[in-house]
Amino acid sequence: MAKNRKTSRASRMASARAVEAKDTKKPTITLAIIALLLNLLILPGLGSLIAGKTRQGLWQVILTVIGLILMIIIIGIPIILVAWIWGIITGANLIKEAQK
Repeated sequence: MAKNRKTSRASRMASARAVEAKDTKKPTITLAIIALLLNLLILPGLGSLIAGKTRQGLWQVILTVIGLILMIIIIGIPIILVAWIWGIITGANLIKEAQK
């Protein structure tokens, strides 16, 4: 029974690493610049999604949508600001990765 738990835990960790490896492909410089501009000007997370940073992009989009809904009670403004800054940082990191 303990061996099954270890095996299942090892397989979960291996699949998590596979998703993480899939999420870290090297973008081209053009794609990285487009991703930064999309994150900056259109929708935080959109550029991250397009550039292959699926997990980060999805969370940025979710935060933005939640922030838009909560703007009615003012708390949404800082949430959107956090998602926007996170998107800009992700875009800048994509540019750094592309230059390596």
